[in-house]
Amino acid sequence: MLCAHEADPPPWDLNETLNQWEDWTSGDDQFPVPPYTEHERQLLKNAHVAWDRFCGVAPANIVDQEAAMLRPEWENLMRAAESALGELLRRGVQSENAGEQAPPSRG
Repeated sequence: MLCAHEADPPPWDLNETLNQWEDWTSGDDQFPVPPYTEHERQLLKNAHVAWDRFCGVAPANIVDQEAAMLRPEWENLMRAAESALGELLRRGVQSENAGEQAPPSRG
C-alpha cells in the first residue's frame, strides 16, 4: 500500500497510510526471524528507517500530499519500501503461522 500510494491512492490520505505503517511495525521485535529471513528483515528495517526520516521532516498533519511527496525523503522511502516489497514478492506468500513453532507431537 505504501509503495502504491502515489500511483494508485487508496480511499484515505497519506497521513493514514503512514499511520498504518506505524500500526504494523510497533513493538520490540518488528521483523522477527522467522518468518522473515535476515535479508528481508534488513530490507524492512531500511524501509522503517526511511519512513521515520520522512515522518521527521513532513508536517504532523500532511495537508498537501503532492508537496510532501516531492521531498527527497519520500523518494528514499519509496526506494526502500519497493526494495523490501520486491524481495517479499520473490519469496511469495507464507502461511500466517509461518513464525510459530509446531505443537509437540503426541508420540
